[in-house]
Amino acid sequence: MTARSAYRLLDADGADSFAAAWDQVIARGIERIREEALDRSLNGAWVPVFRRGKLVRMEHRINDRLAIALLSGRESSVAGRREQAASRRRYREQILARNERERLKKQLAEEVWAEHQAILDRIEEEKRNRPPRVPRFAFI
Repeated sequence: MTARSAYRLLDADGADSFAAAWDQVIARGIERIREEALDRSLNGAWVPVFRRGKLVRMEHRINDRLAIALLSGRESSVAGRREQAASRRRYREQILARNERERLKKQLAEEVWAEHQAILDRIEEEKRNRPPRVPRFAFI
């Protein structure tokens, strides 16, 4: 499946289970990255050292910055800031429902306005077609 197809399916009607699975896969991926980072910060990693474009040796290095980042709680910000597919779906559905309510409300207001305008037009037409009033008493 292409990325485009996946996002289309994510936006499709009735794809709530797909959105939930999407979130679960992302959460698992983030957890795997955290585990790998923790392992590297505790046990170190082999890093190639190059001089003038040639591999000179392999060094075992422990990454203190990675350990500090993990201990400072920065990993929680990844889960806190990422958008979840299921919540995005619910949000889009809420927006669509709100837009539909606003459209219906506007349509109703236009219908009421048209009805009132028709009444006013009818009154104006009756005024124009009415014979002129003759006063009851004539003062001479």
